[in-house]
Amino acid sequence: MFYTVLIIWLLLDQLTKYYVMNHFLLGESLPVIPNVFHLTYIINRGAAFGMLANQRWFFLLVAIILLAVCAFYWKRLAKGHWTLQIGSALLVSGAIGNGIDRYMIHGVVDFFDFRVWPIFNVADIAICVGGGVFIIWNLIQTENTEEVENIAAAENDVGQRLDIYLAAKLEVSRSNMQKLLEEGRVFRGAKVFKANYKVKAGDVFTVMLPEPELLEIRSEAIPLDVIFEDEECSCC
Repeated sequence: MFYTVLIIWLLLDQLTKYYVMNHFLLGESLPVIPNVFHLTYIINRGAAFGMLANQRWFFLLVAIILLAVCAFYWKRLAKGHWTLQIGSALLVSGAIGNGIDRYMIHGVVDFFDFRVWPIFNVADIAICVGGGVFIIWNLIQTENTEEVENIAAAENDVGQRLDIYLAAKLEVSRSNMQKLLEEGRVFRGAKVFKANYKVKAGDVFTVMLPEPELLEIRSEAIPLDVIFEDEECSCC
């Protein structure tokens, strides 16, 4: 999902900019809804919505840092919740889209003009929506009741398979632990572990345990033949 969203949004950004640059004169404005929404071609030397103008290398550096952070945490992003994947893909596509402009023309092509708001582009939308998705995801995680366990390996644990070691430590089945490992719920920082990882001295593992499912107990009518019954007891 990450690559799909990234590629689609990046193509949409670059194609719309290409169209505007080849069909509009710089500064030209086309009313779509007069005095409400126009298409206005400008070169923005600042950040999203025109902020911090003429800071080209600063914004290129910020884009590179953002891409480096996403690359560092890629394993967790790839196995994370779909909201996390979409949010990170939008942020990366926005950073790449505007980064291409800054490198090629020393500014960013903007054209969406709502008259009461600074002019922006498709990449700016991606950055804002991606950031919003990240905030929502973090709020969900904050309210999440999942239990987090931090487990430190001792000298006598060295050499064990991780799934067997953690299953014994947390008193869960090996199959359940393998599922947690496949879902990326066992990690240390950005590193996500596999089931066949051999435990090393000094390893510390963070395990996110899902909230236990509440089982609903339902009564069931069972037909019984009464053999004997009085005021004190019944025999079936």
